[in-house]
Amino acid sequence: MEEYLCVEDYDVVGLDMDHTLCRYHLKETSELIYKSSAKFLVEEKGYSEELLTSYDHEFSMRGLILECLQGNFLKLDKEGRILRASHGTRAMSRADVIEHYGPDMRWKHFESFSKTLISPPKFHFFDNFVEQSGALLCARIVDLMDKTGASDAKTYTFWKDVIAAVKHNYDPSSFKADRGGYFPALKRTPGKYLQAPTPLLTTWLSKLRRAGKVTVLLTSSHSDYCRLVASHTLGVDFENLFDVIISNALKPGFFSEKPICRPFLSLEQDVEGRALPELPGPGWYSQGNWTQLHSLLQRLTGKASPKTVYVGDSIRCDIVAAHQRADLDTILVLEELVDAVSGKQELSCKVDEELDSEGNSGISIQSEPPCKRTKSMNLSLTKMDNGFWGPMFYDGGIADIDDSPPKETFFHAVMEQHASLVLPSVEVLASVPLNHKFPCTSARRSSSAKSCSNE
Repeated sequence: MEEYLCVEDYDVVGLDMDHTLCRYHLKETSELIYKSSAKFLVEEKGYSEELLTSYDHEFSMRGLILECLQGNFLKLDKEGRILRASHGTRAMSRADVIEHYGPDMRWKHFESFSKTLISPPKFHFFDNFVEQSGALLCARIVDLMDKTGASDAKTYTFWKDVIAAVKHNYDPSSFKADRGGYFPALKRTPGKYLQAPTPLLTTWLSKLRRAGKVTVLLTSSHSDYCRLVASHTLGVDFENLFDVIISNALKPGFFSEKPICRPFLSLEQDVEGRALPELPGPGWYSQGNWTQLHSLLQRLTGKASPKTVYVGDSIRCDIVAAHQRADLDTILVLEELVDAVSGKQELSCKVDEELDSEGNSGISIQSEPPCKRTKSMNLSLTKMDNGFWGPMFYDGGIADIDDSPPKETFFHAVMEQHASLVLPSVEVLASVPLNHKFPCTSARRSSSAKSCSNE
């Protein structure tokens, strides 16, 4: 039985903002994030000006793990074995990996980490575009410390300074104060970093509401930054497209269960106010938790268990958290499916012209090796190879290991387990009717997705 996901089947559609509904010019934004953080480290923490060299788009990739104390970056397979590794920006050979991690080349923290994707202070998981720039910054710091002998017995202490740079650039007060390297640049020339408004999306969001769907914008960005970005990409009247807007959601903690739920806060002129014992109704709120939001959604839909789908770009903060903690169906927006050179999506948005006799689309994900499901249109993921780290989903690993077939990466395994659907952009959803059926790409099937199945 083929299983499908169609938006019409849901009562609630939740959406992340950054790199989901609102898309960025990735090259320019990555460079801005890198340069603003490097500038802080040089000027405030005394790091070498060599950090200010141009950004290298070939190094960063989703799914990498940094061992902060060792300065090693790891790309893992689904069993926790190391496919590729680097020390700083220097690629590690098979012999290097065996020397550090043993003959089975298995990462010792994998079992605990893979269950939650929570990164303790000793290592960090890079899972989204905002953080990818930080991977290169950390790698170059390791290079410089090795070059100058600044590390103590090969123990690196730079991570606290990187965190300080992140806080300096993204502290909520920095936007209003026009402080840091990131917010001022984006405020001056938003069009350089944010993609132009997309009428297709605003039409789709309006269509959802006319169809009786409750729409929720759920973002970890603060309200003032959210207002700037959403106004530019969705229009000045963007608030009218949503029943509920939640900023500073602090994902993935937003989806945590009691007793550690953060309360919702009122919001007046972008200033957080009093704690709310419950959400009174539609509106714009700050922080909060899934339990209270779900209670509001029950009242808005008149259903005890409103069917909800959540769309986001972060594997850890959006997809795993929403699925694992709130049992929601999820759609992962994977911008790597957009060709980096031409800017074109690997999947044409005009999928409604390719429907079969039963109204089903020919969209599926084809990885290497191919998935069982292959239809008239496929997303070729075999092209997703950034050179330095190899393919994102199936990788033969370090070249001199053996001639075994490519192994499924940890990133791909997590995506398959927690995402019901993977698309290059929300525009793909917006370009088809609400009753359009997308073949599910996940090993996990919910009752919501099954109701769209052909029996």
